[in-house]
Amino acid sequence: MLPPWPWVVILGVDGSGKSSVLRLLAERFAATPVAGVKIVHRRPAVIYSARYGDGGAVTHYGKAAHGKVKSTLKLGAIIVDWLFGYWSQLAYQRAKGYLLFSDRHSLLDLLVDPLRYRYSGPPWMVRLAMRCVPMPDLVLLLDAPVHVLLARKRELTPEEATRQRNAYLDLMATLPNSAIIDVARPLNQVVADAEQRVLDFVKWSPQRT
Repeated sequence: MLPPWPWVVILGVDGSGKSSVLRLLAERFAATPVAGVKIVHRRPAVIYSARYGDGGAVTHYGKAAHGKVKSTLKLGAIIVDWLFGYWSQLAYQRAKGYLLFSDRHSLLDLLVDPLRYRYSGPPWMVRLAMRCVPMPDLVLLLDAPVHVLLARKRELTPEEATRQRNAYLDLMATLPNSAIIDVARPLNQVVADAEQRVLDFVKWSPQRT
């Protein structure tokens, strides 16, 4: 039988408010029957810790991508980290009744923004990796027009922000159990919308039967 509460990944271009939405979602769900709320940032970081340039500060865009060999090795390390981290920690917490949120997901991010991880390998390798590791039950994309995102956090060029937004929208069209949330609204409305998406999934999912 599957765990009773879903694993939810929150995606979005910088400026979409992922941290704020996750913080408020955790507070809301803490008052529900869940045993607890666990937030994972990009990946479990059990095999090796996230370092500068591993999806951290946006200044990594000033560095060149790794070569093909190093990119492949890094992808392999991410796979091992997800496998070991999920089955040694996250699966146990979910079985205990925890609701699991992810702030980004390293493999989904690699398809949209490989330079964030300085990855230069082919996308098909990332898609293959997604078949090898546990993937989320529900993916929520926090989306808004580029001018709204840049007004909140201007760390990307308008061209790069537009490219990433379009890539995220294309990715969402390929993912089952995914939803796009308009974050050009007040924060309380955004959080309420995200909360309802999770509750709707719980009601629909056979996990609860």
